Amino acid sequence: MNTVPQIKFGVAFNEASGPCSPAWTATMTRSKPWPARNATALAAGHIFVVAMRDGYPINVLGRIKDVP
Repeated sequence: MNTVPQIKFGVAFNEASGPCSPAWTATMTRSKPWPARNATALAAGHIFVVAMRDGYPINVLGRIKDVP
């Protein structure tokens, strides 16, 4: 959000600790954004799904790399 203020995004991730729904957050107003649906459809452990609108990946790639 600090890099591109108008960006819309959704982030979801799965853990490999058993069958559970993905954790997700988004600036989109839908009840379950499509990154979470995609993470569920992939059915893989330790996956990180990022979807964006109104921004470019190069603008946020550095910030994503900074996440531990």
